[in-house]
Amino acid sequence: MYTGETMYFGNNRVIRLDLEKEDAPRDLLFDSIKPLWLLYEPWATDVEIRRMITKKAGRKIDVVFDRNDSIRGFLIFRLFRHQSLKIMFRGNSYLHSDVRGLGAHLFNRTINQYRADRIVSFTQQERVYAFLSHFGETLPDYRKPASDCEYQLLTQLAGSKYIVDKNTLIVRNFYRHHQEPEGGPVRNERVRKIFSRLGSRDAFAIVVRRS
Repeated sequence: MYTGETMYFGNNRVIRLDLEKEDAPRDLLFDSIKPLWLLYEPWATDVEIRRMITKKAGRKIDVVFDRNDSIRGFLIFRLFRHQSLKIMFRGNSYLHSDVRGLGAHLFNRTINQYRADRIVSFTQQERVYAFLSHFGETLPDYRKPASDCEYQLLTQLAGSKYIVDKNTLIVRNFYRHHQEPEGGPVRNERVRKIFSRLGSRDAFAIVVRRS
């Protein structure tokens, strides 16, 4: 029977499952995370959710449990190499407000464990950009363009269906529907100004350069 890595953060428990494994419990995962997924993407179909937990090289999922063993969140990410860089691609995630505080601790532990050179994420959430900016030099930053290597990485991850603007790193019509903001607005005026350029269904392709 498949078992994953277990981590503890105070009264919370996190189980990390390797979705590269054939015997990862995908049906159980789907039933567990679907109610949380629909809280932030209510339009998501069963097929779309299942696609995110299919077998893929380097793909992992962290499932967060509270003290009562109720599932309160999940984080999906991939680890791979692009040219000479170690990449961590932050995929879909959701943490309930009562466990959101452990997100930074878990993320910090993960990037230090795998020693990623770049963290990549697609989002329209100001708070995600503000959160990721704690972990390194973060793009988009109109004073610092993406390198050719980074841009190639972003276009590869976005897929042929979407175009990443090389100057702004905006991906137009990335979402089928507008996503509601997570939490309140960020205090950082520069971040708010950057995100004011997004349309209701657009996303930014974010790159974090780890030192």
